[in-house]
Amino acid sequence: EKGLALDIDLPSKAVVVQGDQRRLTQVINNLLDNAIQYNRPEGRIRITLTSEDNQCVLTVVDTGVGIEKDFVDKLFLPFEAGNGMASQGIGNGLALTRRLIEAMKGVIRVESELGEGSRFFVTLPLSLGETVITPSIEMLNVNSIQEALETDEISSNSALHNGERQVVSENSQFDLIYVEDDPVSRRLLEQLLIKFPDQLGDICLRQASDVEEGIGMFLDRCPDMMLLDMNLQGLSGEEVLEVVRSQPSGQELPIVALSGHVEQEYIDHAFEKGFDDYLCKPLDIDLLISVINRYRS
Repeated sequence: EKGLALDIDLPSKAVVVQGDQRRLTQVINNLLDNAIQYNRPEGRIRITLTSEDNQCVLTVVDTGVGIEKDFVDKLFLPFEAGNGMASQGIGNGLALTRRLIEAMKGVIRVESELGEGSRFFVTLPLSLGETVITPSIEMLNVNSIQEALETDEISSNSALHNGERQVVSENSQFDLIYVEDDPVSRRLLEQLLIKFPDQLGDICLRQASDVEEGIGMFLDRCPDMMLLDMNLQGLSGEEVLEVVRSQPSGQELPIVALSGHVEQEYIDHAFEKGFDDYLCKPLDIDLLISVINRYRS
């Protein structure tokens, strides 16, 4: 235990912002997770909320290790690592945090000094009744945050994460995201779903032609399963897996690797990295049916 102290300064009246509670929950979860993980023993975390000029500003301040000056500009890019944060994947979570905030027409910025701590500022436009930030809201419950601080951990099981993925019943539509940069492969999957409706059931197929589009689909709505090509341009399937798993809603999401490598060493490696299943190209319809039905139930 680090023995961190928590200070919260919130207005007495509710602040109504433009956005949605699920995205705000993930944003706060990510920022507090970083503030706890990279803080010093006996350090402090301060959360403030102010509104002015049709804008709301949420500030999270920590007394942690701080961030290198040259790294601050790269902080919100995926797969970057700063001094004191190497191998922790901090860039992944903050890159997604920025995307969530921008999806709500907001901005995020950071001020930091190495060895002194960091200050994150989230600015969102005020609105008339979409999402309310108030001292009593579940996602910013003081007692729950304090409990998380005492255990040095904020996870998907804490009160900061209130959106558990719902299990789809056998008769419900199965939501599938397929991330694949090869248009022929995407078309093949479409044809398989059309050809075998009785075996595969009712499926909502969302196809992404690149990594950014796929992650965006995931953030907009967590699917029932993600089918992920291992050889995407820009980022590998393993790196995309890491990004998705860094989010509370992605920790239990079934993610299936799809690859042209049929050798056992590649299959074993995928399972070691955290994939739930592995399918080889070209797709075997019987195996695809088996995998989808497994996670449908």
